[in-house]
Amino acid sequence: MITGSYIRRPFIILRHGITYGPRMRDELVIPSFLRNALNDKPIIIAGDDSQFRNFVYVEDLVEARVSAISEKAQNQAYNLEGFRPITIREIAETIRRLLKNGVRMPARLDDYVGQQVSAENVKNELEWEPKTDFEEGMCRTLL
Repeated sequence: MITGSYIRRPFIILRHGITYGPRMRDELVIPSFLRNALNDKPIIIAGDDSQFRNFVYVEDLVEARVSAISEKAQNQAYNLEGFRPITIREIAETIRRLLKNGVRMPARLDDYVGQQVSAENVKNELEWEPKTDFEEGMCRTLL
């Protein structure tokens, strides 16, 4: 009886990539790489450096969540992601370029490669897409 009432309740599912930006969790890859670079330590890249993650800047994610508070979004699922997948090597190279230092990047084996998903329905139905490209988001994160 109670279970049946849940089936008729409206829902919205928001699946998002890894959120990055100011005050992100310390254990994530970007803060870890930044900490090492700022302390003149090597940035360790697991695997063959081709693995990627789907990052979304925190301010873009907030806008997407606000967009999802609408009748159009009821009973839908959306993937909230950045413009494109970012390789782990690209993160390290972006940090090195922005900090203008010679960060070392030795490789490490066996890391999760990544998975790309489509965010077309959130773009078409809620008219949301990210505004902040990865490099701009990293600049804001470093400030």
